[in-house]
Amino acid sequence: MHICMICMDFPPVARGVGYHVFNLSKKLIKRGHKVTVLTRGFWKGTRCENINGISVYRIQFLPLYPLHLQIHGFFINRLLKSIENTFDIVHFHNPLIPPICTSLPVVITQHGTVKGGIAHRKSLDLFSIVLKLFSRMYISIERKLVTTADKVIAVSHSCADELKLYYGIDTVEVVSNGVDTNFFVPAKNNNKRRRSYILYAGSLDSLKGLADLVMAAKYICQENKGVKFALVGKGSFEKRLKSLIHSLNLDENFSFAGYVDQNILLKHYQNATVFVHPSYHEGLPTTILEAMSCGIPTVATVAAGTSEIVTDGETGLLVPPRDPEKLAIAILTLLNDKELRRRMGENARKRVEKYFEWNAISEKYGKMYSNLKVDWK
Repeated sequence: MHICMICMDFPPVARGVGYHVFNLSKKLIKRGHKVTVLTRGFWKGTRCENINGISVYRIQFLPLYPLHLQIHGFFINRLLKSIENTFDIVHFHNPLIPPICTSLPVVITQHGTVKGGIAHRKSLDLFSIVLKLFSRMYISIERKLVTTADKVIAVSHSCADELKLYYGIDTVEVVSNGVDTNFFVPAKNNNKRRRSYILYAGSLDSLKGLADLVMAAKYICQENKGVKFALVGKGSFEKRLKSLIHSLNLDENFSFAGYVDQNILLKHYQNATVFVHPSYHEGLPTTILEAMSCGIPTVATVAAGTSEIVTDGETGLLVPPRDPEKLAIAILTLLNDKELRRRMGENARKRVEKYFEWNAISEKYGKMYSNLKVDWK
């Protein structure tokens, strides 16, 4: 079967959804399927490449906000029309996917809803301001995508609940994000780490609660001035975040790694003491799964999706969102208790191996594709 995946970004520069598509595609190819990915490229034009056996079209993308989705959709539709007859199924990975026209059966995996994300945002950066100003338009696009799809998948039960609440979608199947447990492994010499720090990995977005992490760092550094924080990723909130760090005299405590490849990201996880994820709204954060797979305990907020991964008191600690003081207390609890970190890290690894391994998840998708193709005929 030939599957056409459509997503916002794709490695080597990608966020959680992009790596989800990458890993799912690799597993599907091993199962005998063929995969082509359509994703954002550059303003100069479309180019095609092959990555690990995946045909990738990086389609012309013009960042002309707020109409960037519609413009990108025009270029995708133009290409898709010329190659559509080579595919069996089109699989969208939403949110922020443009409206696409196709005569093929359509699967959509919802990695979080635009409407839910907007509801939890504050207008702290340009991206958030644009989303809020043009929220009706983006929500309308999302509604059309999910209500016209032949099969709707949600990555978490909370995301499925949002689809039902916002768009009346009752028949939603939950298939979680996965993690490559053979790649994301604990460090071999766990007691001989050369560095020790609190790690965040993901988009530098105001929705991720990173301002709260900086405020929590202020409390933490009052107790331990030498604590280090490493932030991996890029995003529209980076400039404002650095300004806040500077205003609190915490420049020596924070480092920004930007986008890194998977091998470097693995080292960041393995060397970290604690992983932190203070988000306000989530689908099912892949970076938490990766940290857990590396045997690292997590401090996270009780945001939609997150509490379906982190078991409070067993694999990490959960705190209320928008509460820097409680976030700081939870981080300090783990920093000051080596045995608790060890126990939670081991439990985290076991939980990922049991529930979030890619082989089982790709098998679910393979069966779903086959059933949909039969139903479509």
